[in-house]
Amino acid sequence: MKKQICIVDFDKTLIGIDSIFYILVGERLLLQPRILFWGVVLAITRLFVPFRKQFYIRRKLKFEILKTLHSVGTEKIFDIYAPLLAKHINGRLADYLTGNYEKVRVVSSSWQPLIEAVLKYEGINDWIVFGTEYNEDFRKFDICWNVNKLKVVGEEGIKNFDLFTDSREDSPLIERAENCFIVNKNSLWKRLN
Repeated sequence: MKKQICIVDFDKTLIGIDSIFYILVGERLLLQPRILFWGVVLAITRLFVPFRKQFYIRRKLKFEILKTLHSVGTEKIFDIYAPLLAKHINGRLADYLTGNYEKVRVVSSSWQPLIEAVLKYEGINDWIVFGTEYNEDFRKFDICWNVNKLKVVGEEGIKNFDLFTDSREDSPLIERAENCFIVNKNSLWKRLN
């Protein structure tokens, strides 16, 4: 009998790499001035500030990265990178989730349309994705990150769920999950609770 629902992270969990970093390298965008500036600020911040207090800097870097990617053009990003990223899907995990859960929700800070394109390319059409979206009205990205992931889960009325993630960075979700599994790119799972 299948369990009701699970939540899975995208980057370094469902796929074995960081999708945004992969595209930045592929498009040679790491040396864009604003990305480079916030990357250096984050690197310096990491030397002196605990991880949980780096949120503002990490958010600024993520915004600059997403803004730059958005300017490259969504069609180009999806047409070129969805097939390339799909090669990194953790097939064992995807099969396990499909076979053992009625509903699968991907909750990620990665770009929602990109996640949907990768899943579609892989023929996974019945999973629902919550990720970072571009808000045309305010010309900004609504980043689905950390506590925002928990907010999305709450808005969907999801109460009892299993979680598959790559790190303890998702601690708000980990604390609420019935069962939590840490997944690495070699598809080894370690149960936390």
